[in-house]
Amino acid sequence: MSRDLNAEDFRLKVLEERNFSNLRSPSNARNIGIMKSSGEYIIFLDADMVLLGRDFVRKVKAGLDANPWVAIKLKLMMDTLLEKMIAGRSLGKNEYWIWVYSAVRRSMFENRMFDPYLGAGEDAVFYRLS
Repeated sequence: MSRDLNAEDFRLKVLEERNFSNLRSPSNARNIGIMKSSGEYIIFLDADMVLLGRDFVRKVKAGLDANPWVAIKLKLMMDTLLEKMIAGRSLGKNEYWIWVYSAVRRSMFENRMFDPYLGAGEDAVFYRLS
């Protein structure tokens, strides 16, 4: 994917948290990505996300041109009955779509970062306080 998307004005970097810190958390990984990036826009993609469509980045950029952050609607990819049962309790039966705060302007992180000690929900906490 990086070969297809890399251009003079767009660079895709893949970072591994273990190369920067002993702390392991989604928040810490996001903070490392923010500190190691150089662009105006940042898109957070987790290991369980799959990009469906080549226009994804273009749509996110259009949203960020008008807003400091955008949420992306994701369909949960669940393999086991247990995952579906847990999601069903919080999302409603047979409804496996969620909104994830996933793309931001760098300026959102001028005064604070994600709390590296949160194990989950770090994005919701960050944006609720913004």
